Amino acid sequence: MPVPEQKKLNRVSYFTLFCMIGMLIVSSTGCSTISTPLHNAVSAGNESETARLLAQGSDVNQRVGFGADSYTALHYAANDGRANMVALLLKNKATVDAPGRLQRTALWLASSNGHTDIVRMLLEAGADPARKGYLQAIAGYDRTPLQVAQDKGYSEIVSLLSDALNKKYKPLSANSSVRTSSSPENLLKPVVKNGSDLAFNIPTGKPAGKYDVAVVIGNSTYFTTGTPNVDFALQDAQAMKQYLIKAFGYDSANIIYVENASLAKMSELFGTSDNYQGKLYKWVKPGQSKIFIYYVGHGAPDQHTGEGYFVPVDANPQYISTSGYKLSTFYENLSRIPAAKKTVVIDACFSGSSANGQLLKGVSGLTARLKSESKASVAADLLLTSAGMDQVSSWYPEKGHSLFTYFFLKGIQGDADTNKDGRITMGEMKTWLNNQVPYMARRLTGNEQQPVMIGNDEDNLLVLTR
Repeated sequence: MPVPEQKKLNRVSYFTLFCMIGMLIVSSTGCSTISTPLHNAVSAGNESETARLLAQGSDVNQRVGFGADSYTALHYAANDGRANMVALLLKNKATVDAPGRLQRTALWLASSNGHTDIVRMLLEAGADPARKGYLQAIAGYDRTPLQVAQDKGYSEIVSLLSDALNKKYKPLSANSSVRTSSSPENLLKPVVKNGSDLAFNIPTGKPAGKYDVAVVIGNSTYFTTGTPNVDFALQDAQAMKQYLIKAFGYDSANIIYVENASLAKMSELFGTSDNYQGKLYKWVKPGQSKIFIYYVGHGAPDQHTGEGYFVPVDANPQYISTSGYKLSTFYENLSRIPAAKKTVVIDACFSGSSANGQLLKGVSGLTARLKSESKASVAADLLLTSAGMDQVSSWYPEKGHSLFTYFFLKGIQGDADTNKDGRITMGEMKTWLNNQVPYMARRLTGNEQQPVMIGNDEDNLLVLTR
C-alpha cells in the first residue's frame, strides 16, 4: 500500500520503519498496525469493500504508522485523487483536518497533488486552508496548502484556497441555485445511484504507459437562464475517471479531471484557434504518450453556419459562436498533438436539443443544416460519439447515467468482450454499443439514437488482466 506523497518524495518514512521494528519488540509502544483492511480498500479504490468495512464498524479515523507519523484513510484517499473515497469517508465522519506525517492534512495532500475536486470537497466539509504542513522535517520548511499549490502551478486550486483564506469562499448550501458534485447534497453520495451497477466489479486492466494522459470533462450545471442542466454528467465523469484508473490503468496524476468547465478552462486544456498548444499538448511526450479524452455535457450548433460547438457552463447557446468551444478547433488542435495514439469519447448531441429540453429557443429546422466534422476522422485514432449530429443523446434515469456512457462502461466491464480473451477491441465495442444504445433509446424515449464510431476494428481499447 503506497504511503501518501511517497511517489513525490521517493523515500520510505523512517518513522514507519521504526514502528515496524518496535512492533517486533513490544506491543505496548502505542504504534498502530502497519496496514488495516480499511486503508487497503481505500488505497485500492475498492468502494464496495470500503463501504462494507465502514458499515461493519471499522474505525474511519484509525491510523497507520507511528504516532504523529501516521495517516488516516482520508489521507490516502486525498493523496491518491480518489474523490469517491473522500466523499464516502467524510460521510462516515472522518476527521477532516486530522494531521498526518509532518503535520500534513488531507487538504494539504490534495493541494500538493493537484486534485481540484477533492480540495473543493474538503473545503466544503470545513477543512482549514491555513493549516501548515512540512515539506521536510526541518524548521522553516512549513507551507500552507496555498503555498504548495502555488509552487506547483495548480491555478484552479490556488484560486479556491485564496478565496477560502480571504473568507470569500462559501460552501454551497442545499438551497443554492448552482450545484456541483461537491455541493452538500451531492458530496456524500456515491458516484452511481438508482440501481446502477457501474461502481461494482470494475475490472483491472493492463497499466497504461508512464506518459499516457487522459482528460475527463463533465459539464452539468449551466449558468445561462433557460439552459437546461445535464443531470447525470458528473456521475458519468466521476465513473469514467475511476474506470480510467483501474480498467485502463492510468496513473491518477496523469488524469486532468474537470467538472463544469468554462470556456476559459476548455481553451486552457485544448488551446484556441490562434494557439493550439494547450495544457494537454504540453503534457504529452511526443511519440510516446497515448491520450484519452472524454466529454459529457451539452453540444450545440451555430444557428447560421451549422457548425458544432461544445457548450461550456458559462456559454449562452443563443450566441454559441462567441461563447462556445468550436468542434473544428478541438479536432484541428487535437490533430497537431504528437501523441502515439488518440482516443476520444464524446457523450453529447449537437442538434440544439437535449434530454432536458431545447437549448435554442424559437428555432426550427436547425438540424438539417448541421455540418459534419471532416477533421474528426484524422484527428483521433478511435472516436466514439453518443449520437448522430441530428439526434438527441438519451439518459438512463434508472441507472443514474447517460445511456451511452452507461453502456460504454458496461462494455468495459467485460460485456463487450464477446470472445472473452480479455482484449476489448474497437470492433467489439462497436458491435456492443450498436446492439444496446439504439434499442434502449427507442424503448426509453421513442427517439432514434445511433452512436457514431470511427476507428480500426482490430485496435485495442484496453486489455484486461482480470
